[in-house]
Amino acid sequence: MLSLFVLFNMSRILRKDDDIFLVGPVSEKIIGSKLPSKRQALSLLFFWLRKKETARASANFVIESVFKFWAKSRVPTQRRERCIKKLEELYDELNNLKNSRNRSSARDVSKRDTFVKKSG
Repeated sequence: MLSLFVLFNMSRILRKDDDIFLVGPVSEKIIGSKLPSKRQALSLLFFWLRKKETARASANFVIESVFKFWAKSRVPTQRRERCIKKLEELYDELNNLKNSRNRSSARDVSKRDTFVKKSG
């Protein structure tokens, strides 16, 4: 009986950890027929980071997935290295916002709102 209680509590903690601040739940692939948003790319990035991949390797996997969507719609793309750098900058911006999540000044709130609007 006690072991069921422990398992139940562990599953609650794990599900809670799947929700990323300002991004939402972690997903293992990009779903849909539309072009992926920055939020979907970040969600996939966190999935790969939790698989114990390096940040650069995780960003590379994400950009490969996004490139598939862009190729289907024949969208011109930038070089892969530039896209990886942009994704890493977006990840760093999210981490900076995550560090200041408890602040409630107008500037911090507006930064969070801008990030949410920008990430789609």
